[in-house]
Amino acid sequence: AGYVWFRKEHYDNAEKLYKRAIAHISNAHFLDAEDRDSALVEIYDQLADLYNINKQYEKVVFYQKAADFLGGYSRPLNYLKCLSLFNLRLYDTAIADCTKQFELGGKLENIFWRARAYEATGQIDKALKDYRLVAESEGLYSAFSAMQMSVIYGNKKDMQKQLAVLNTYAFLYDESKSNKKDVA
Repeated sequence: AGYVWFRKEHYDNAEKLYKRAIAHISNAHFLDAEDRDSALVEIYDQLADLYNINKQYEKVVFYQKAADFLGGYSRPLNYLKCLSLFNLRLYDTAIADCTKQFELGGKLENIFWRARAYEATGQIDKALKDYRLVAESEGLYSAFSAMQMSVIYGNKKDMQKQLAVLNTYAFLYDESKSNKKDVA
C-alpha cells in the first residue's frame, strides 16, 4: 500500500505505511529469515527513494546502510547512498562507498557519483576516467557524463579535447537516446 501512495506522490502517506510495515514485520509470516530480510530491504530501499525525492539525504544514507547490511549491494536503488553522500558534501566517504558498492555488484550510477565526488575534491583525472566509463555505457548518466567531460576540458582551456568528447558520443545529438535537456 505504501508503494501505491509513493507512485501517486503522496509521500507522507507512503512514509507512514512503510514505517508501519517495518513495525509489524515481526507479526508477518515468512518462510525463513532470508525472506523477511528481503522484505525489509525492499521497504528500506523504498524509504530511501522517498527521502531522496524530498532531499532528506541523511535519512537516505541511514536506510541504504540498513538495506546494505541485510541485502548486499546489488540492488536497483543502491546508488542512492552515493548520491546522498555527495549531496551531503561528504566527498571522501562518497568516493570510498561508491567504489565499494560498485565492486560488490552495484550499478554504474555509483561510478557517476564517484566521478562527481572526485571532481569536487579536485581529482580531475580520476573524475574524467569515471565520467568516460559512464558515458561509454550509454546508461542513465551517460549524456551528463559526456557533457561534464567537455566542460572539464573547457575549464582546462583544451578546446581540442573538449570538441573531441562532443564528437565521440553521437547520443548527445539524438533525442531518442538522451534526455532533451542533455541533447547538445
